[in-house]
Amino acid sequence: MRTLSGGLPNSHQDTLPSIIFLALFGATSLLCLFRLLRTYRSPTRLLLTFVRMQLFELVRVATFVVRLMGIANYRAVTKGSGTFNETLLIVEQVLLSIGYLMPASTLVKLAGYHSSRREGGDVVGGVKRNITRLMELALMGAIVLGILAGTKVSKAQTDASAAQSVKTERTISAIIVTVVLALLVLFCARVSTARDTPASTSVWLGGTGLVLIVVPIFRLYSTGHPPADSNSTGAKAAFYILQVSVEWLVGASLLAVDAKAWCGIEDAGYVGAYRDEEAHKLAYVSGSY
Repeated sequence: MRTLSGGLPNSHQDTLPSIIFLALFGATSLLCLFRLLRTYRSPTRLLLTFVRMQLFELVRVATFVVRLMGIANYRAVTKGSGTFNETLLIVEQVLLSIGYLMPASTLVKLAGYHSSRREGGDVVGGVKRNITRLMELALMGAIVLGILAGTKVSKAQTDASAAQSVKTERTISAIIVTVVLALLVLFCARVSTARDTPASTSVWLGGTGLVLIVVPIFRLYSTGHPPADSNSTGAKAAFYILQVSVEWLVGASLLAVDAKAWCGIEDAGYVGAYRDEEAHKLAYVSGSY
């Protein structure tokens, strides 16, 4: 059981925290839906960015629904009235492996919009676009590795080769996310020095990224130094505090303010007008008029 994130769910240790986090993620999921319908419908790039956050919140709601189902299944097995459901275990491990990558991706997007606020929050090209695109691609790779590791967890309990594969994939995934979030924090620090760029937004995004980085570091440590028993009280407490609580706080932070206003994101019409104005200025300077 050393390869199980969060250990094997049981009624004594996991029922209460699972219900609490189900309620918390349910609340932030509703808040995200409210913002999507009320504020973030336009422009499309902002809508799609927060669709990721909505997906993250729903993934965590699903995670704890599955965890509660796993508790019921474990109880039935211990009473001799049921058989162990491997599917529940695999689904939960996959969800735990990829969930936190979605707010990381959202942070990267918002940092790019914030850095391009003078263009209406549209990352149109150049170094900033290359940096954010590279970070997004890296996170996509981490998601693939997380899914692969999650699907092998059940086999890893009895197969040493599968266990090593899970460890390798989890380690690489966690390293990728740690590096991306570290770069994000540095990127936000650099943007905070730019003229006409609100430092408060840079602090908000960079600070949220700094909090989220706890999760991949925790997963990296727990993968390299797994507890002797992932069902121990200490291992379960570390899981709920250093992964789940941190994830919820990050989601709450990203939903607590109006990202559209804080990141200087304008609607498509504004961006088009801005580009036309800049084109006219360039033509005037070059003598085309």
